[in-house]
Amino acid sequence: MEYTLGLKNSSPSKLQKTNNREPLIREIPSTIPGQNKLFRAGVTLLLLYRTREFKTYFLRHPNDLTTVLSWHQHLHPRLHQLSLRTIAQAEGDFSGRCDLEDQDILHKLRIPPGLCWRDDLSDSDSDWGDLAERDRYLAEQSIQAVSGKSNAHVLRYGPKGATDGNKSIYVSMVPYHGISAKRTVAKLLALSPLASISPGDFLGVFPGRLRYTGAMPAGAVHVPVPGLWLNRSEVKGKFHWIKAAKAGEQTNVCLIWEGVNEVKDEKRFCQYWRILVLATRDIMPFDQLIRPA
Repeated sequence: MEYTLGLKNSSPSKLQKTNNREPLIREIPSTIPGQNKLFRAGVTLLLLYRTREFKTYFLRHPNDLTTVLSWHQHLHPRLHQLSLRTIAQAEGDFSGRCDLEDQDILHKLRIPPGLCWRDDLSDSDSDWGDLAERDRYLAEQSIQAVSGKSNAHVLRYGPKGATDGNKSIYVSMVPYHGISAKRTVAKLLALSPLASISPGDFLGVFPGRLRYTGAMPAGAVHVPVPGLWLNRSEVKGKFHWIKAAKAGEQTNVCLIWEGVNEVKDEKRFCQYWRILVLATRDIMPFDQLIRPA
């Protein structure tokens, strides 16, 4: 059985069903009763879950347009974001820059002009913040690589080529109201999936540039190699906004370091490293992703 992702004014893409809670995204057909009212109200896409509760509700409330419109107001920006991401990735663009076309999200991010935004980091030279540091790392380290695939390949097919567990395309930045660091109610951003996630599912690649230096760069993440760091200050991506767990707070993802050498049949050393983000438990749509601190 195949589910279809209906994208207005574009060719449909196919979504593979992985469990009974996988989303079904459809354009509204003309056969739905009252569809003219829906179109006039601005509804073009519906996200449906084939569950018993869903069917029971609409059997009892067949004309509840207000509820459908509230869903549309909440879901349409996220579905539009998903459609843009689907089109961009079909054309080979895994940078995630299409997410910045959402003006609401762009305004909340407050990105300085000229900042590099990439979810992929698809070649080894771009992964390094300093090529002299890269050369020194290659001369001093001889850790074997475990992968020969680029980040773009991993984002398309998953880390091990297991497309069923590749849910990276569903991870989105979702605005919400919450308590800011200044203890005031503010419009914030959460990193959340739009589809149900299972333990072990691949969610994306942590963004940044590699540094090989004795001094820890500000805001960097330590790589499991002495002197190697992932600097998050120069490159941003959606996973830059993933929540870090507070003391005692339960996480739902883990970060896995993976050494990479894209030269065919050459794994004697790592050209660069990447951080894979994997789910550690079941995560429902719009639940916030939380990583270890």
